[in-house]
Amino acid sequence: PLLVRWPGRAKPGAVVSTPVHAVDLLPTLFAWAGAQAPAGHLLDGVDFTPLLSGQRLRERPFFWYMPFYDYRWAHT
Repeated sequence: PLLVRWPGRAKPGAVVSTPVHAVDLLPTLFAWAGAQAPAGHLLDGVDFTPLLSGQRLRERPFFWYMPFYDYRWAHT
């Protein structure tokens, strides 16, 4: 879940079902600030600004990995 409040840019009450991830925040904030990542710095995420105006993002896979190396976590 993600909430965005940006008067004049994000439509109040809009619900978007396109998933975004925490890694998308940095490229999005760079775009909002008119900045770019340092040369040679690869970003895993994508700018989700188009979602605020009803556009779509390209489809991409999402992967989660959560190893249970410490079995105490599994027995709570």
